Amino acid sequence: MSHKNTSNHDTLAQKLDAIRAELLPFAEDMCSLGSQLKQQFKSEQFIDVHDDTTAIATALANLRNQVKGLNLELIQGASDQAHETHISQSRLRHDLRTPLNAVKGYSEMLLESLGQHGESVSHSLLLDLLSKTNTVLETISTSVVFPELESDEVVKTHEHSEMSSVAVLGKILVVDDDKSNLTVLSRLLEQQGHEVKCANSGPEALLAIRSGDFDLVLLDMLMPGMNGYEVLSIIKNDSDIAHLPVIVISALDEMEGVINCIEAGADDYLPKPFNPTLLQARIGTGIERKRLRDESTALMERMETELQEARRAQLNLVPHDFPSVSNAQPIAVHAHVQPAREVGGDFYDFFYVGENHLWFLVADVSDKGVAAGMFMARASSLVRLIPMQYFKQFGRMLMPHEVLNDINNELCQFNPEMAFITLLSGRIHIQTGDVLIANAGHSAALEYSANVPVHSLETWRGHPLGIKPDSEYRSMQTTLHPNHGLFLYTDGVTDALSNEEEYFSDDRLFESLQRLKKHSPALVVQTVKEALRVFTRDAEQFDDITLLAIQRTQHTAITVKEVLLPNTLEACRVARQELIGLQAAHGFSDTVCEDMCLCADEIISNNANFGYSDQREHENLLRLSVDSTQVVLEFIDDGSFFDPQSAPIIQPQHDLATAKAGGLGIKFVRHLTDELHYKRVDGKNHTVLVKHLKHEA
Repeated sequence: MSHKNTSNHDTLAQKLDAIRAELLPFAEDMCSLGSQLKQQFKSEQFIDVHDDTTAIATALANLRNQVKGLNLELIQGASDQAHETHISQSRLRHDLRTPLNAVKGYSEMLLESLGQHGESVSHSLLLDLLSKTNTVLETISTSVVFPELESDEVVKTHEHSEMSSVAVLGKILVVDDDKSNLTVLSRLLEQQGHEVKCANSGPEALLAIRSGDFDLVLLDMLMPGMNGYEVLSIIKNDSDIAHLPVIVISALDEMEGVINCIEAGADDYLPKPFNPTLLQARIGTGIERKRLRDESTALMERMETELQEARRAQLNLVPHDFPSVSNAQPIAVHAHVQPAREVGGDFYDFFYVGENHLWFLVADVSDKGVAAGMFMARASSLVRLIPMQYFKQFGRMLMPHEVLNDINNELCQFNPEMAFITLLSGRIHIQTGDVLIANAGHSAALEYSANVPVHSLETWRGHPLGIKPDSEYRSMQTTLHPNHGLFLYTDGVTDALSNEEEYFSDDRLFESLQRLKKHSPALVVQTVKEALRVFTRDAEQFDDITLLAIQRTQHTAITVKEVLLPNTLEACRVARQELIGLQAAHGFSDTVCEDMCLCADEIISNNANFGYSDQREHENLLRLSVDSTQVVLEFIDDGSFFDPQSAPIIQPQHDLATAKAGGLGIKFVRHLTDELHYKRVDGKNHTVLVKHLKHEA
């Protein structure tokens, strides 16, 4: 052992002897006072305070044993590391103060209980005991100090401003390994009106926090095993409980540990011994802070719910039921809108006016969010109302530029925020393919087909709607030939940014469309969506994205056959026979036939196994149609709701009694069909499966 280490040990031993000599007379005297106090209360027949006087006597006996046991083994690592000595020194102060804090707490509560009985011998003994307790606490602060081993760093106590001690009540968890401290604190808090639960270790505290609903945690820093700092770190790193306010309990001269806890996320600290007024003020502040945080969280959740409801309501303003192609209506349509925020400003629409004219449009409202959504709702109602009402009243089909004129003049009224809309709208004669398009400051439509490059349909571009009354708009005429399509979009597509802050651009959009071999609207929309997803990856979406594709199909003869099916598995065999018969008549491939047979088996078997809770026989309808472009199966049943588009993919069950509708077969249905449509009408499921017939371009 070095001379320096030997010197340190000698100095510490002398210091501990001096502390023991200074404190032991106080400890002996206070033990005597404690015994007198217990006997006096007994003689004065205060039976209900027996537990408190016993606790005081026990705490004083612990103090005496602590003082008698002061020796060099209590200061570990004193030879070389001042920091470890500082920690052991703090532990020594903590252990000496713990019984004194208990004595002080119980004595103050007994004095409060005696207040209504006036002066007595017990009252005097308590005052004497409290005086000696305060003297010993001060002695510990001044005497249990080892300056020759202290770190040079001085941590200054920060001033703490207190809020007014307005009673704010809550449910509090008190964490301390010392039973007397738990008892004193819990009784003080219960007297103030709080609901209190105690934990005497870190693991027990964490278990209570995760299973309870507390407003605040009082956490002792110095505990065996898992200490207060470790408990605090676990709390603040767990998102489920990190919001819970934590007040650390510490002696006044343990400020370095307190500051570490504050930096780790503690909300406040309480010094020992506990001052009832300070205790109430800081706990009240902590609970009030938690209540405000809870109210703020609840408000945010309510706003989020309301915004989601607004999003659903807004998305319901645009059509999602895309029409099936037939000889009578040879126009296919598909669309998609993806708001950048909960409520967006983009929208699309398509609707028939009369029997032969399909109107279509895509629009982009200035700005985003709720205000844009409200302006969008106003505009979208006008888009349908004006051409429909005019045709109904006058029997004449308006030109697209006439509709834009009326919408613009209407939106210019009552528009103090100067919101505006860019809009591209047109109408197509479904039999001739004649198209009229008008543009209000929007991106041009793109025409695509298997045989010609993608190109823009340039139109005369008027002002956006809502800016200037009586603005001029013009209609442009073109023809959409069979198997040609139009693609309409908002600038959220071309302006989409990648992580490298590159724009998706017109060029990438053209390339995405040009790569297609099969040009159904559903495939066009899906392809552009996927191209955007790959390009942007996880980059933030800054603008709404809207896509709409329209295709005029080849005017072809169509074969339709309807078959009534039982709600049994026998229906699978019947459907398969009908499909094989269609294949023989129209010559489509074995692959198409087998794919559609598998899909029909899945839809029919789900209906037979899970569609009905009664034992009655039900009759369902299978409608089969085929032309030169596609094979279509439409299955209509009165079973329970089952949407194959959104049904979960469930692992197959060997026991039919525990199985559920869906299964892996639904995954095959989605994969093997080119289009899958569903709607519930008048208590019946309408499921449509479409398989495109591929031809070389």
